[in-house]
Amino acid sequence: MRRTASVLLAGALALGAVATTDGEDLTQHPCYDADTDALAYPEQQVFFKEGDSKVGNTSESPHPWSTEAPTSVTGGAGAGQLALSSQADAGTTTTVFEGTFTGCIDTMLFDVYSFDPANRSSTAADAEPNDHTLSITIEVDGVTAYSNGTLQTVTTYGNEAMGPNLNRFSVRVGDLLESFQEFIPQPLDGEHTVRVSVAPYYINTGAAVVYTWDASETPSGITFNGEVTDDHPLAN
Repeated sequence: MRRTASVLLAGALALGAVATTDGEDLTQHPCYDADTDALAYPEQQVFFKEGDSKVGNTSESPHPWSTEAPTSVTGGAGAGQLALSSQADAGTTTTVFEGTFTGCIDTMLFDVYSFDPANRSSTAADAEPNDHTLSITIEVDGVTAYSNGTLQTVTTYGNEAMGPNLNRFSVRVGDLLESFQEFIPQPLDGEHTVRVSVAPYYINTGAAVVYTWDASETPSGITFNGEVTDDHPLAN
């Protein structure tokens, strides 16, 4: 499936004109699709995978992703990582995913599942678990295309297999093409190595959270160039 930019100019072609937007000849753009006479971005959904360990904190490399949908925890699927507050050691703070994507990238839709954070502060032992947000950094071919975005949209997503305290962060990062097209060494429509780093961002630094993925009950992952809807608000 392909999502096309809103620059379709069939009428102009009928008159023999060259498709342009803001004075740019689209036919010379690496993302140009002659069949639609528009910039085209292939849509693909990927799911975060287990990698070399079910426990992300013991993994020695970024967690991979795959287009293969995960199976149920009832059959042994699932992986996760304990992430501490943003004030903690980087090794226990950031969860890193890495994979490849072929084609032009304009938008990334994120779904990240987690269990409610627990307040670990010895001075606030009786306090309720505090809410948290996520900080996200996206690198494409070694170039930072998006940094310090804050994911704040949380949906309570409890289910029978995982319990009632499961949450889902759903957010959209857009206009990535404009962010890195002048800097990445690969062709825009070629294969890209994409690294996503996710870390909790707390007001209370005594909190921790467990991110979970690679199960049908918690299908954390990315949809490249997915349809923009209210379910994935634009990241800050």
